[in-house]
Order: sequence, then structure tokens, then C-alpha cells
Amino acid sequence: MKIQSSAKYLGVFLGPKAGAKQWVAPTAKYEKRCKAINAEDAPMRMAVSRYSTHAVTVLGYMAQFIPPPRNIIRLELTGVLRAL
Repeated sequence: MKIQSSAKYLGVFLGPKAGAKQWVAPTAKYEKRCKAINAEDAPMRMAVSRYSTHAVTVLGYMAQFIPPPRNIIRLELTGVLRAL
């Protein structure tokens, strides 16, 4: 058995040292999806729909388990502007 200060279980890090790792992968995935929506160059209504269903859900899943980081508002505003 390996003893660690944090481990990933169902996509969420658990343990006393898990705090800093929690939002690294979800924010990167969110930014990647926002860039992909922008690259599609879709009409506004379709882009908003894709943003709501594909990008925001990544952050919403993690926010069910742990509080969002302090810069979440800036992150989301940047993502919206990037996607649209």
C-alpha cells in the first residue's frame, strides 16, 4: 500500500494536500473547450448553447465537491469572451 498526502478518486483529489491540485485540470479543460467553441465560428445562439452545455459543466461538476478558486469570476468572464 502506498501512502500519499492526496489521491484522485472519481475526478476529485482527496487528502490534506489536495487543495492546490483541485482546480488545475478542470480550468485547463474549461479553457480548452472555450477555445474550441471559438474555433468553430458558429452563430451566436449555437455558440451560447455549446458554451452552456460543454464548457460550464466542467466547472459545475467540481464546484459540487469543493469551493471554487478566488479567481473564478475572472476565469469565467475570460472564457465567455473567448468562446463568443
